[in-house]
Amino acid sequence: MNNIKSLPLKLVFAIFSLISSSCTDVEGTKKTVERFGFRPIEVGGYSFWNGSATDRCKTKFKAVALNGDTVTGAVTKGWIFKGSTIRLND
Repeated sequence: MNNIKSLPLKLVFAIFSLISSSCTDVEGTKKTVERFGFRPIEVGGYSFWNGSATDRCKTKFKAVALNGDTVTGAVTKGWIFKGSTIRLND
């Protein structure tokens, strides 16, 4: 009986996990970073803390800026009408 009572909780947890699962777009991130003059060093991996609730994909990157500094951040992508956004870490 205890398993039946905990079924709704497990179902909610499973649905939440699927909805909030990580999405990355390595090729799109490379293209976006290069378009703004950065030379990508590393691209890939989900960036949990960068972005907002309306972002679909959050892909980490490490690149070299035009002035030679190494920068880190994430490229976030929206669902339908939002394009890509570069978010640099301080």
